[in-house]
Amino acid sequence: MPISMERHEIRDHHTQASASERSAVRVEYEGWQGTAKVQLQPDGRPELAYLAGEPDPQTAVWCNRREHERVYLRPEAARFASLTGSAFVRLLIGLMTGWVDPRHAGLDYRGGIPVPTDPQLHASVSHSGSIVCAAVSRGTQVGIDVEPEGRAPELRSVLASLQTDAAGMTDRQLVEWWTAREAVYKALGVGIAGFFSPEVLLIRGRRWSKGQAEGTLWSGEVVPDRQGRNHAMAIACISIPGRAQK
Repeated sequence: MPISMERHEIRDHHTQASASERSAVRVEYEGWQGTAKVQLQPDGRPELAYLAGEPDPQTAVWCNRREHERVYLRPEAARFASLTGSAFVRLLIGLMTGWVDPRHAGLDYRGGIPVPTDPQLHASVSHSGSIVCAAVSRGTQVGIDVEPEGRAPELRSVLASLQTDAAGMTDRQLVEWWTAREAVYKALGVGIAGFFSPEVLLIRGRRWSKGQAEGTLWSGEVVPDRQGRNHAMAIACISIPGRAQK
């Protein structure tokens, strides 16, 4: 069964370059429906695609036997969240490569991180609370993170040992601050350990830099669940030398 889609453009107010255009793509596959967002290269090819949704047992059928085996012993909620993340990555690989059947998308795992078998593609997954999100990029490492606004008190306690101005942030600002940085650290391959690195992460608008690395950041996106609870989501990519920046 092919993926059906309905696409409309989203204008990114941060830039005016044509390459910054994004599309919101309504997708449906075997009864599952969702909305993916796609960032386009100047030639119109998808460069980055991401989506978010709630854990869904229905998407588990897109995953292969090995993916089911690796989460078999987890509690049901964690198992469905992990399988939904794998299913989302498969769907996004399809979006990036021409709308193929997501069950046929090549996907491996290294240390729990999803790795598309297409060497040009990179993936990241995050799930927290009642939301799962995934991102796939072309030609560059990507990191994605999602956190519920209700996690702010826990984050404040974690950040108490760091030199931050977290005490002056609202709950939403704090969660957005955290997700932006964790997305960057995941793109860099260090994960949460990045918060304790001696190198300073600088974020200015949609650009970030840390040591010799730099890249692009999309943050501040709010994702509600069915109960109306808001989650903050952020996506980061590492810059590719020689590519025009957006």
